[in-house]
Amino acid sequence: MLIFLFLLAYGEAFMHIRDPSSWEPIRNRNGLEWISSSRKSPYKWSEEWLEDVPVDHFSFANKDSFKLRYFINTDSYEKGGPIFFYTGNEGKLEGFAENTCTSCALIFAGVCHT
Repeated sequence: MLIFLFLLAYGEAFMHIRDPSSWEPIRNRNGLEWISSSRKSPYKWSEEWLEDVPVDHFSFANKDSFKLRYFINTDSYEKGGPIFFYTGNEGKLEGFAENTCTSCALIFAGVCHT
């Protein structure tokens, strides 16, 4: 039983290490201050929701649904241009939008405009 509790606590601690939105506190450039991850994000997006998304897309018997939360930014969108869609995972959406999605957008922008 003691081994089980140890493994449970260790696994929970490891999950927090893997979630980029829980990496706090973060050091600033000179390393003297600690900065909280609750700082204002430099990226702009609006939060929107898609209603009644089916939990099971392949079953007619399961009618369960959920609200899908997503962020959108149309500042650089041009009519007829590409739309880039990025899916995160079980972590906080803000953490993935700040740390991953915007990096992908910069890479795609470089590919599209060269």
